[in-house]
Amino acid sequence: MSNQAGLRGRVELLIKPVKDTTDVIVEEKEDGNLRLKFTPKVAGAYSIEVKINGDRLPTCPKTVQAKERELVVVGELKLKFSPGDKPVNFYGIAVNTNGTIVLTDNYGHCIYVFDKNGNCLRKSRGEGSNRGQFWYPNGISFLNDDEVLIADNGNNRIQRLNIQTGTVVKSFGKKGREKGEFGNPIDVTVDNKERIVVTEWGNGRIQVMSKEGESIFTFGDKGPEKLDGPTCCILKKNMFLVSDGGNSCIKAFDQSGTLLYKFGKQGYQDGKFKAPYGLLVDSYNNLLVCDLGNNLVQQFSLDGRFTGKSITRLSQPTAILTAADGRILVTSYDEKKLMERVTSAKQELKSLIKRINLAAEFAENLVQRRSAAGIIQNKHILRQKLEELRGVQVPKHHQATFVKFAAVSQHNFKLGSIQVSEKPAIAAKSTLEGLEKTFQAGVEAKFTLCPQTSGGEVSNFADLEDQVELLITPAKDVTNVTVDEECDGNVRLKFTPKVPGAYSIEVRINGDKLPTCPMTVQVKERELVVVGELKLQLFPGDTIERLSGIAVNTEGQIVVADAFGHYVYVFDKNGNRLRKTGGEGSNTGQFWYPNRISFLNENEVLIADCGNSRIQRFNFQTGTVVKSFGKFGEEKGELNNPVDVTVDDKERIVVTEWGNNRIQVMSKEGESIFTFGDNGPEKLQYPNCCILNKNIFLVSDGGNHCIKAFDPSGTLLYKFGKEGNQDGQFTTPYGLLVDGSNNLLVCDSGNSRVQQFSLDGRFTGKSITHLSKPKVITKAPDGRILVSSHNDKKVYILK
Repeated sequence: MSNQAGLRGRVELLIKPVKDTTDVIVEEKEDGNLRLKFTPKVAGAYSIEVKINGDRLPTCPKTVQAKERELVVVGELKLKFSPGDKPVNFYGIAVNTNGTIVLTDNYGHCIYVFDKNGNCLRKSRGEGSNRGQFWYPNGISFLNDDEVLIADNGNNRIQRLNIQTGTVVKSFGKKGREKGEFGNPIDVTVDNKERIVVTEWGNGRIQVMSKEGESIFTFGDKGPEKLDGPTCCILKKNMFLVSDGGNSCIKAFDQSGTLLYKFGKQGYQDGKFKAPYGLLVDSYNNLLVCDLGNNLVQQFSLDGRFTGKSITRLSQPTAILTAADGRILVTSYDEKKLMERVTSAKQELKSLIKRINLAAEFAENLVQRRSAAGIIQNKHILRQKLEELRGVQVPKHHQATFVKFAAVSQHNFKLGSIQVSEKPAIAAKSTLEGLEKTFQAGVEAKFTLCPQTSGGEVSNFADLEDQVELLITPAKDVTNVTVDEECDGNVRLKFTPKVPGAYSIEVRINGDKLPTCPMTVQVKERELVVVGELKLQLFPGDTIERLSGIAVNTEGQIVVADAFGHYVYVFDKNGNRLRKTGGEGSNTGQFWYPNRISFLNENEVLIADCGNSRIQRFNFQTGTVVKSFGKFGEEKGELNNPVDVTVDDKERIVVTEWGNNRIQVMSKEGESIFTFGDNGPEKLQYPNCCILNKNIFLVSDGGNHCIKAFDPSGTLLYKFGKEGNQDGQFTTPYGLLVDGSNNLLVCDSGNSRVQQFSLDGRFTGKSITHLSKPKVITKAPDGRILVSSHNDKKVYILK
């Protein structure tokens, strides 16, 4: 037996197919042998080859078969309740690093806390809407070891509960569709950036929020692949993975909420779902899905290939997670209970129908008994059930809905079926409201359809939004056309006009045009106004001489550069000073005319240290420089007066070099990838800013007084603007921003204004307040547009 030292370094383990393996490891054991490990991602044949010093073993290559994983139940979490406590339906579960367990009892309207041995430590207050009470609590997640976030479904809010004290630290949200509001939050989790991710079953969307509960963005509720009754969302490897319950599939979205891919469809075969719920990515990067309707847990690779399933029946699994000791825990929802809370008149009606059907089923079973004594014995039970139904009323706000009982026949004792009839809305009686308002280019336009029946009543027809069409012409000049049903039975219609001008609006119900349509509305240029000023509290004795850069992270923390003061300041979201760093110089951590700033991640910023011709990567939490790269020069990797730096969606660093008249694209580590803009007839002259949007580099060409667009390779696509002070003209354009409605905002520094354009360069609006030398423009996580004034040394808020 060989016992040569360092044997591990001379052994190679080669597995094919390479793309389907992970965690390939060679470990040296104490007995001199080597332990070889790998994790196959999917079932199938794998070729194994082992080499020592480049020589292949004689038995290699060897083929092994990896079969589908079989998940088995190996035990049950033993929970010891306090005397008198009887949980009704467990839904959500969370475990902290200490092993403390928190469970939500959905139908019991309460929260239980257990120690790692299953002993009950605490039970929250019961049903209600007061702080600390719950109404059908669902998903739960630890924010830290002492605090949990609870999706208080029925109350349309998230409650942050301290499990040690039993007190609610914070509660946020209310019923609605706007940002910061909820429609039946069914799941809540915390991502690796400490953002709160809420799954809204009722609104059919995912809402990403700050740690303090402020909305950052939403996704999933628009487009052809919009969510229908989502039940869970987790973040893995910069992807949002969502279980789309209504569409019986799993969808993957990128960090901005753009759909990447989906897998699964309705069914009971491997890889198909019936109401997917909880999701978990285990330590081997397997995606585990609670397939509630099929009573099992299925396993997939992250790209959606089926790789295994549970072989033990699990009664309606809803939530799944990994405990601190590596155990996988799954909650089983009692199959005898309702799966969803009755939250609206429509659902209340379904509940009523189900109860009547149950009574009918009981009666049918009763009359089929052969014994008259048996009938008499159970007669009082049937009477009791019917008495319970006698007092039930269809909700009054569903005036156009009624329940019809249709008998089939009597000779076979089938009592019939329950049918729902609803009076539909008709176009001839329906009206539009809100079109008299002033609409602006690049701003979401909203108006209301008031659907009515033939009798002039308000229609509450189910799924009305699916029967309504909103047609806007010219179609090429509109975006974000949506139809949303409101809680009051009306339908909210929205669209965003790209440019000023006349737009024709036509609304149809079931193909029939409203009598007032088509209608023409005029969209005027957008008027950007200053609605406030960012109040920044400096250290005593400090003054900002020239505000040259500003950046805001998703938590709202603000970093500002002072070019002439050679300092960088850090503030919290309320503008309170946290740190001041720098000072004039060329040493690491010092600056010489620092300019624009960009966040690389939540804790680190990139600073264009213009005078020192370098980029400094600064951790503002610790106050230390993590990395510095670049030196004065014209070669790749060298810089000449970098005035702007940003990070694209591929985590590449994009540097605008004012002195070299070019844009340099670099890796995250500061290695040059390519440059563009410094060659050809349309070469840049003193560029001031570059951003990437939809795979297009947009550059403000200060010397040529225009905006230029380049493709991903740096080839010029088009340009717009020229020197002047008219609409669409520039005098030294600086900072650029594409807002949430795909408007391009340009700091027209020499003309002391901000101009707005469509992405193809058509002028659509401007600021109507004088802004003295605006240089930088950015967006805060709450949607505010921030503009720095070079001369006024202020940060203005635009709307």
